[in-house]
Amino acid sequence: MEPLAGWEFVAMGLAVVVGLIVVRLLCELRVEKAQEQMQSEQVAKVYLNGIEIGCLPVAQHKALLAAARRNYRLYLKQAGNTLRVALNLLTRVFTFVPVVWVFALLMTLLADPTKVGHDLQQIMSDLQRATPAEVGITLRWVLLVSLVISLVTVVADFLMGDARRYGYRDVFEDEVAYQLRQELEAPAHGEVVVLYWCGESQWGSRGLDARA
Repeated sequence: MEPLAGWEFVAMGLAVVVGLIVVRLLCELRVEKAQEQMQSEQVAKVYLNGIEIGCLPVAQHKALLAAARRNYRLYLKQAGNTLRVALNLLTRVFTFVPVVWVFALLMTLLADPTKVGHDLQQIMSDLQRATPAEVGITLRWVLLVSLVISLVTVVADFLMGDARRYGYRDVFEDEVAYQLRQELEAPAHGEVVVLYWCGESQWGSRGLDARA
């Protein structure tokens, strides 16, 4: 089996990143549907930058969400944002490779500096005796392993951390947030959060996030 060419590895990495972004979007959609099934919602309170700016019927908020998802223009914008996030992730993967090398070197030096020195001498001796093709193949495998480690680390950070650090934004939620600010006459810009509140007498004061 021939090793992957450079462009093939980049294409495969891009496909993996796009696939993971799609999986994250599907998971968020399933969580949203599960929240809707679990709650006996009555009113949706709207918060802008942590400050309540008004409320509206839950049915009205859901209608805004449904209308946004029927807007095909927003799907094009979301696809463009997904591509941008994928490119940002790939850029972060390549820039993280030197960090992997430095971290591996520091850990091995702290563990056994004598053995590291001996291994480096052995590697330099082997490289002097090796042919140019063998040197190239060895360096290629070192780079591929480093890229795989970097890819796993960056993707894990994307999935478990704040995706907005990589430029991700939900254009459907942004559209609903804009409409809510217009309807509630809130001129300020910022993060809009909608909480669905259940009946206080039966369940107490509790809310489920439905970010807009």
